[in-house]
Amino acid sequence: MTKALISVTGQDTTGIIARVATKLSELNINILDITQTILSGCFTMMMVVDLDGAQMEFAAVDEAFQPIREEMHLNIHLQRTDLLTPLPCLFLMHLPRSRRLFLCVAAWSSYNK
Repeated sequence: MTKALISVTGQDTTGIIARVATKLSELNINILDITQTILSGCFTMMMVVDLDGAQMEFAAVDEAFQPIREEMHLNIHLQRTDLLTPLPCLFLMHLPRSRRLFLCVAAWSSYNK
């Protein structure tokens, strides 16, 4: 299974999750895990997806999100998980239980060379 991490940030507005999830569905990409929260009016979402169903190269998948980036003024970043060197997850426990954000910290393997 080829997995990718997708991060989405920007000003909170209606329809962000719907637009991103619809694009993933159109590309035949399955969402494996998702978390999202609003931090002081800033929308933040992290997704782990399975790229195996996509019938295109990784760069083309990334490019397919460009219209959403531009129309909704979002930062959408895709990175393949096989290129990441995982570090322990940092749990921000000071947030209320309903708003806990699990921030996984990762570094590009190229930085470790």
